[in-house]
This record gives sequence, C-alpha cells and structure tokens, in this order.
Amino acid sequence: MGEGASHGKRSTAAGLLAVASAFVLCSSALTRGGDLLWPTDASRAISSSFAEYRSNHFHAGIDIKTWGQTGYRVFAVAPGYIWKVRVSPFGYGKVIYQVLNDGGMAVYAHLSRFAPEIERRVRAEQQRLLRYSVTLEFRAGEIAVQAGELIAYTGDTGVGYPHLHFELRDAANRPLNPMLRGLVVADHVAPRVSSVAFVPVAPWSRVDGDVKARIYRPISVGPNRYRIAEVPAVWGPFYLAVCASDGTDEATNAVGLYGFRLYANGKLLFSSRYDRFSYENTSVIVLDRDYRLRVRTDQVYYRLFIDPENNLPFYGQGRGAGVIWVGQRLLPGKIGADSWLDRITEAWLAGPGVYDLEIVAYDFNGNESVVEAQLEARPPDKGSLMEANSARRPGVLSSGSLEVDWLEDFARLGLGDCACRVRVAMEDVEYPLEVERSRTGECFAVWMYPRKERLSGEFLLSVGDQVLHRHPFEMYRVGDRSQEIKLTDPSLEVTIPARASYRPFYLGVVAGNGTQRNAANGSFPRVRVFPEDVPLRKPMRIAWYLGREMGVPPDKLAWYSLLGSTWVFLGNERDGSRLSAETSRLGTFAILPDTIPPEIAFLRPSQIRPRLSRRDTIVVRIADRLSGIADEDDFALEIDGERVVAEWDPEEEVLRYEPERPLSVGRHHLRVWVRDRCGNRAEKSLTFEVVTQ
Repeated sequence: MGEGASHGKRSTAAGLLAVASAFVLCSSALTRGGDLLWPTDASRAISSSFAEYRSNHFHAGIDIKTWGQTGYRVFAVAPGYIWKVRVSPFGYGKVIYQVLNDGGMAVYAHLSRFAPEIERRVRAEQQRLLRYSVTLEFRAGEIAVQAGELIAYTGDTGVGYPHLHFELRDAANRPLNPMLRGLVVADHVAPRVSSVAFVPVAPWSRVDGDVKARIYRPISVGPNRYRIAEVPAVWGPFYLAVCASDGTDEATNAVGLYGFRLYANGKLLFSSRYDRFSYENTSVIVLDRDYRLRVRTDQVYYRLFIDPENNLPFYGQGRGAGVIWVGQRLLPGKIGADSWLDRITEAWLAGPGVYDLEIVAYDFNGNESVVEAQLEARPPDKGSLMEANSARRPGVLSSGSLEVDWLEDFARLGLGDCACRVRVAMEDVEYPLEVERSRTGECFAVWMYPRKERLSGEFLLSVGDQVLHRHPFEMYRVGDRSQEIKLTDPSLEVTIPARASYRPFYLGVVAGNGTQRNAANGSFPRVRVFPEDVPLRKPMRIAWYLGREMGVPPDKLAWYSLLGSTWVFLGNERDGSRLSAETSRLGTFAILPDTIPPEIAFLRPSQIRPRLSRRDTIVVRIADRLSGIADEDDFALEIDGERVVAEWDPEEEVLRYEPERPLSVGRHHLRVWVRDRCGNRAEKSLTFEVVTQ
C-alpha cells in the first residue's frame, strides 16, 4: 500500500502527510516507460484503456487501479509546469492539468487532494468564494515540476469509484494513447471475442434470408483461435461488427482493444488502431461502435466498417471500407434519393460463391486472437415461405402480431405468424408487401420508403380476408434542414435542428398518457420519439404547452427521460406556458410533478450521538428522489450561523466538511438547507457538542 493510502470510497489518511520536500525521488514504484514515468505508486494495473466506449464519447486516457482505496501518491510523469487545477463534484472531480516541456499535456483526475502548495492555494480560493467548485490557472513556470515530483494523491472525487484517470494530450490538445509514450502494463493475455454480427445495410441485403443483423457466437478451436461454425448465406451489402474485450496480467477486469483487421480471401478490407482522436469528434464514437447493436443488445460492438460520415483518424482505409457487397453493385443514384449507400466507395465486391473471412483482434502488446469464418454468397431463397404456409394446419388462428423496425432507408415488418399477409395503406392507395421467411424461421416484409417529407398511413395485417391488426404510422423525414414537427396534438412540439442525425431518417412521435395520475386532467403527458436506435449528432428539443388546470404549480413540473425503468431528469425550461427540454437521444419522455422536498439526515454528528472531537469530519446526507439537486448553489451547510465550504459527493449523496481549524470545545449549532431542481426546499438543524477527545 502506498504512503497515505486508505480504504473505501472517500476514505482518506488520518491527517496530511508530512512532506519534507516537494520533490520525490524516483523509487521502485516510479518506473520509467519510454520517456515518461508511471504516474502513481498505487499499481501497474489498469481498469480502463484508451478509447473505450463511454456514453456519446471516447475514454480519453487510462484508468489506473487503486484497489478500492484512496491516498496513493501521484507523480509528474515528465518535467513541466502546473497550468490548471479544478475542483468539482462532477466529472473529473479534483484534477491537475500539467503542461509538459515538449508542449503536450498530462491530466491527473479523481484526486483526493493536491500536494501542499497547490492544496493551500485551492483552499484559499474556496474560502474566498465560499464554494467547493473552483478553477485556478497558473502562469508558465509559476508552479514548475520535475519528473517524479509529488503533485497529488489518488482519490474518488467526481464520477466513479477510487482510481487514477491519466491522460496524455499532444500539442494540439488531442488525446493520445499513453502507451505510445511507453506507459504500458504487463500483458500476455490475448483478446477474447464473444460474438460477431453480420449487419445488412440495404433493403435487399440478406443474412441467412433476413434483413436484420444476425449474431454468431464463435467457438474456440485452439489457443487464441476461434471459428464461426455456421456458414451465413449473404446477399447485397453488409458489414461485420465484433463484441470483444482484452485482459492484462495484473488485473481480472476487461479492458478495450487496440485494433482490428478484417480479411476476405486473404485481402485486407479494413484495419483500425486506437492511437489518438480529437475532442471535437469524440461523439462520432456512435459510428465507430455500433449504436443500434448497443441499444438492442446492451453490448459494445466494434464496427469493422468505416461509415461515410466517420471522420475519425483510426483507420487505414477510406470511407466505406469494410463493406462486403455481394451481387450487383447499383450505380450512384439508382439506390434511392440521397441514400448513404451511394457514398460507399471502397466496398469489396463479391459474386456468388464461398469466401473465407478472417478477423484479427489485437492489443497494444501485440497479443492477437483470430476468428475464422466462411460465408456463402447467393441470392435469398424465395421458396421457403410457400413451403411453410403449405404445411400450416387448417383452423389455427394467427396471433396477428406485427413488430415494425424503422431503419434509415426502409422498415422491417416482423410477422408473428407466417400465414399472415401485410399491406400498406397510404393516401388512399393500398398495396401488398412480399412476405419472406428467414433461415431461422422468422417471417417478415420489407417496405422501402417513398421519398416524402411525411409518411402517414397504416399497415394492415391479415389472414385471407380477415384483418387481424391495424398499425397506424405517422413518420417525419429528418434531414439537412431545421424543422419543427407539427403533430396532431397541438400541445406537443418537437424541434429538430438541421443535420441533427448522421444521415436522413424517418422519425415518429407518439403522445399518450404518463405514469402519474393528476386529479385535474387524468395524467401528465408521455411521449415516445423513435426509432430509439438512431444516434443524434445534435440535440433536439421537446416542448409541451401546459394547460390551465394541471393540478400542480408549473414550477413543480419537468421533463424526464426513461432509462430502463428509471425516470431521469431532463430539463424544465419555461417560457410562459411552454415547458421544454433538450435531449441528445431518442426515447420515451414524460412530464412529471415533483412536489416532495429533498431529504436531510445528520450522520456525524447525529441526533443519536450529537458529539464530535475537535477535528472530526462533519457528514450530512442530502438526497432527492426525482428532479435531483443541480449544483452547490442549491444547498448550504452552516456552523454557528456561518456558511462553510462543504464537499458534495452526488454519487454517495453526502456533504462532508473537514474543519480548517479545530472546532472549539463546547456547544455548536449545525444548519443545512437543500433545494431540488423544482424548487422544493428542506431545512434541518442540530445542536451538537465538541469534546476534547
């Protein structure tokens, strides 16, 4: 255990360490990697690698394990100066930005505290502003540091459990894989490949007779070698995506990979390597990892394909590389108006036959795993459906279910029964869709969208002359222009900025009743905006015009997003009777009331034990169950009538105050107030006694 290390989230060593010198000589814990030193004596193990998937962005560094403890030493990896320090309850928590002598930058995040000189300046600024969150910037050379100098201690401030997040950035402020500068870990573990997805991309694409993605589980056939036992039958353009992870020698957790290669009959089709990226493009991760598969499977899949809108620097080929196009390649403009498929210029063309595929997944240390597969390129079999229907027993009633997947250029209609037929009725025109059956026995139909700004109609599911199910739809085309979607419900408004998505798609909005009843109007509005598996590059805005008799004061209402089974606060911007919020993802949203104030509980001192020693840390729990607490402007902790700077941990839902000076012996008055985003306010007081021990 490093000097000063302590156990558990938010645990710290008892008292500050006595530091004889700001400079700490390199020891066995400070080994040199390339031209940089390892930044901590906590461990040489990592819990996350560079460019791993995070919600809507890449992980910009490496996470070094501290084994659930805080207080290990953090050292400057190279000479330079401290440019900025920041303290926040969110994000990186306590963080240091160091400018290196070569013009790059090192970032050390989630710290528990800083080296004495930096800590002194931070606390002085906090006292001056009476705020926990502060940012200090320093002139070049004002706080110069040498390689190996102690600059901070590991912690768990901000988001996450105890660890040290470390970043390297180049002179252009682009995140750089730290392993390129020699900060490597012991690793003799080859990547593990858990599944491979074959993803059709055109209305006529088929994988095993279906237009939806098919996932295969490779089997192990030797050390670091896998094989897909099935031979997929494919037609049209498609790409592969891989669900894989890596390991290291010093830890059992999974980390991300360094790169991939894809070969077809020995020809390299695609290659990637995660070396660096730009912050302005970090949201493009939704094109590097497969967003649709992420939403539908809750797994991260690496795309072995360069989307035409993907401008990331990880690849060895041009846009469109990795697409395997079986059968005749249609000329640009023949696929459909402005179809993104027209912009795929580096697809690999294949005629009918059997082809060998090889996927190589590798880590930074050169450990590789290989997945072998074959595919059979042939047109889909149209006869299987007729056979299925002829085998159907008479008198069996169809289930009549219909599941619609709204994709970019077409919709897939999944039928619950192969005896069903499906028709499209739109603008007084009704026409049938061809029903197909996949090799897995699923029956479906494909509808290519007519290129219109608005699609309104219904799907009719029938057996013979009997209509079993009507599925109405109203879809709006989202493309290159900003638009306000006008819905049949005049109270609801959805505004989409220009180029909100990476390619045009059709968006649907269904308004209904919410989940909480209201005596005045029955319920609060609930809205589904779909398809949920289309990523946005710009946020959209949803708004509702509140009625006069909502039964709840307007300032107690807000928009929430449904994530799993939990409603998460989205926003409550008000302009007259208009209540709106921005969202960066499609999904289900509702306006919900929050009239319940936050909770306050004294943990130390407590009502049961209202005693402290002079140096004890004061701990108060503050929590809100719906709209939440926005920031430190929404609470205060006072001792004897004076506000003090308390550290807020939103994840643990606690306030902590460590006295700058020992409290005087005797009685003291503690007061806490807190307010949530809907203005509900709570206040609580406690009289406690400070004793000598």
